[in-house]
Amino acid sequence: MGEVWRGEDTVLARTVAVKVLLPGRMQDPGFVARFQGEARAMATINHSGVVDVYDYGVSGDTVYLVMKFVDGEPLDRLLARLGRIPPQAAMELIAQAASALQAVHDQGIVHRDVKPGNLLVQRDGTLVLTDFGIARSDIASRLTDAGMVLGTAAYCAPEQAEGAPVTPAVDIYALGVVAYECLVGQRPFDGDSAVTIALKHIREAPPPLPQDIPQSVRTLVDIALSKDPARRYPNARAMSEAARAIASGHTPAALPEPPSAAPATGGHDGAAAGGVPAIRPVLPAARHRPLPDRRPDGPRGHRAVRAARREQARREGAAQDRAGRRHRGGRRARRRRRRGRAERHRHHPGRADAVHQRRRQRGRRQGGQAQDQQASQADDQGTRGHRGA
Repeated sequence: MGEVWRGEDTVLARTVAVKVLLPGRMQDPGFVARFQGEARAMATINHSGVVDVYDYGVSGDTVYLVMKFVDGEPLDRLLARLGRIPPQAAMELIAQAASALQAVHDQGIVHRDVKPGNLLVQRDGTLVLTDFGIARSDIASRLTDAGMVLGTAAYCAPEQAEGAPVTPAVDIYALGVVAYECLVGQRPFDGDSAVTIALKHIREAPPPLPQDIPQSVRTLVDIALSKDPARRYPNARAMSEAARAIASGHTPAALPEPPSAAPATGGHDGAAAGGVPAIRPVLPAARHRPLPDRRPDGPRGHRAVRAARREQARREGAAQDRAGRRHRGGRRARRRRRRGRAERHRHHPGRADAVHQRRRQRGRRQGGQAQDQQASQADDQGTRGHRGA
């Protein structure tokens, strides 16, 4: 949607970052409104983990946004250079990102595009969240059509891929994908197209983490990547506290009660013994969609029986069709022979008379032979009756 340039503020003598809307987008009022919405969304947030916005304006055919210059490296470049990040350092980055997301959510804004490219890691290890180009504000007018999916497919939550209304839970899921990528060095789902990747997020479970990852880290990632939004962390603050506890060397205790089916609206400040935030356990029975019944007597078994019956009926029908075709073929052949004889008789009347005469003679002979045979049988019966007398 735009390009980011490094610039100098000559009035205040400071280095800034200038985001400029691409020239091809100037003719689309929707993109201009979304660009202005990004400026307003960033201006309402006051948090060290969210980049500050200084100014917004239009100069001729150029729409620009002036932000604080962050001297850092995007997390995706850092992963490309390092491959993997140790669990403790990864949890520290996730804690900072979740804290920034909580500040965003507190203003009624959903980022909707949390990914390593939008997370800048500075030299001192602090992390800054950037790029609110497709953020959704509850108080602002909707800038996208109903059902339109925005965001990067590799970090898209299942409900976001299905076009459902977005909630802060989609940012928690995306941050869980970022955590998985930091720990493994690759994303949990990949594919040839965005649709393929989105379907994997909806239907498939992520591959297990390596064995060298601590169990507490596994639990945190599993909760964040739950298909059901109600089974994720109730808010970004809870995820930040759990990640920061793991990074400091503590082992959060799992809550004994299962998560509520209804989405939480308030913060989760519960803590286990010792002041360490507790982590919700991942229940094995939690599935986004129930598996089909594979028992022989279940619905799937009944479907198999019905399918077998349909196949048998189809085969019997095919056999009857073949027999009917043979029967019809025989009748057609006989009709063709009769038509052929009629044509020959019509063109050769003398030959036809001779043929009819031969047939009559053959009939007389057959009739005479039948009469002779009947007479012979009568004589034999009379002879046998005379002998018996």
